[in-house]
Amino acid sequence: MQSSSTSAGSSSNNSYTRSAHEPPETDILFSHRLHDDFLQEIHDITHSPTRVTQFLHDPNLLSPAHRHARKQSASNLGEQRTDNHAHPSQVHRDTANALTVVLGEEEREAHRLRRLLGEAGERLESEICRADDSEARARAAQELAKEGEARVTSEQSARRQAETDAAHAHEEVRRIEALQDAAAEDLRRAEVQVLEVRQQLEEERKRAAEAVDGVRKAQQVLREYQALEQGHEEVKRLELGRGAVDPVDERAMAFEEGRAEGYAAGRAQGYAAGRSNGFQAGQATGYDQGMKAGKAKGFSTGIRQGHAEERDYALEQFDRFLESDSGRRSLQDYLTHNSIRRRTKRPHQTEVRPGQFRLYLEPVSNSSSEAVRGRNATAEVLVERVPAQELLAASQEQSTPLGKQRSRESLKERIRNTVHGRRHSHQHAHDHDREPVPSLYNAT
Repeated sequence: MQSSSTSAGSSSNNSYTRSAHEPPETDILFSHRLHDDFLQEIHDITHSPTRVTQFLHDPNLLSPAHRHARKQSASNLGEQRTDNHAHPSQVHRDTANALTVVLGEEEREAHRLRRLLGEAGERLESEICRADDSEARARAAQELAKEGEARVTSEQSARRQAETDAAHAHEEVRRIEALQDAAAEDLRRAEVQVLEVRQQLEEERKRAAEAVDGVRKAQQVLREYQALEQGHEEVKRLELGRGAVDPVDERAMAFEEGRAEGYAAGRAQGYAAGRSNGFQAGQATGYDQGMKAGKAKGFSTGIRQGHAEERDYALEQFDRFLESDSGRRSLQDYLTHNSIRRRTKRPHQTEVRPGQFRLYLEPVSNSSSEAVRGRNATAEVLVERVPAQELLAASQEQSTPLGKQRSRESLKERIRNTVHGRRHSHQHAHDHDREPVPSLYNAT
């Protein structure tokens, strides 16, 4: 029995070392079979009669004493004494032998029971150890199951988080693509506007060149006329020095006076027209140079400012997008809402083209029309124009989004009131006061 218990313990230890979580089925069946045999043996020992009980119920041991009692009652008194002296010793010997045998058997039975009790204790200890091992394996299996469940839960949550991050990334990519498309469209519009501005600049250059040519031709004609007038003055002076006075000379003198008056009036008109053309040519040239300098500076400044604003706006929208809950609206509604909000939040940034502020300034006289009609009217004409500082301030004000519309309207109104409002009246006055210059060849 002890060897069987040790073999059972060794088999249990081997099974535990083989698998800490799932013991083999053969070891479990063998341990159950040994346990049943041990219980059956204990049951047989506890319910089987002892040796003392067997000897007490043995009729062979009780029959000599019973026969001796009947002989004692039937025999005589003498024989009874003889038998009493002889038989008790024999009965005593038989009883002593029987008790010796019974005690020996009882001792063996007690030794056997002690051995069984020791084996039962050892087996109980081994079973307790097996139960502890089984409980430890069960706890380890539960811990492993909990760890596996926690791992599966963490993997599922990580997978869901990865799917959510992927969806957010896709939405962000779509939003960035939409912003990129909008930026590309703005860039195309800017390129078209730049081409239009270049065309307008070319037209302005052509007009300035034509004005310069006109001024040059007018100056050439004026020089020729002045040389011719000097020649006539010299001839007149020589004639007056000789003292020749005749009707022809009077007519020549009248002609010279009329020619001088016509020359003064024509010179005043030509000077005003030439000054206006020269002013426009200089204005176009200055505008071209200022446009180049302002474009180079404003383009870099606008790019930096636009990049900073778009970056801040993108970061703000990205933070709001991350802070939004799962029940937010779809991407299309989101982009539509943001585009509407941007239009309402930022004013419409319309680029003011240089052609919209093109100035066609014409000479404006401070004197009245009566003074212009006079023959002795001077050729000095004051020209009104918009100061360059106001144009520079207006261009700087246009660089800010909030001041574009206001500066455009105010500058257009100022130009309209100061220049274009008086152009037609003064042009009409000049046309009315214009007198034909008599030709020298017709007079002669």
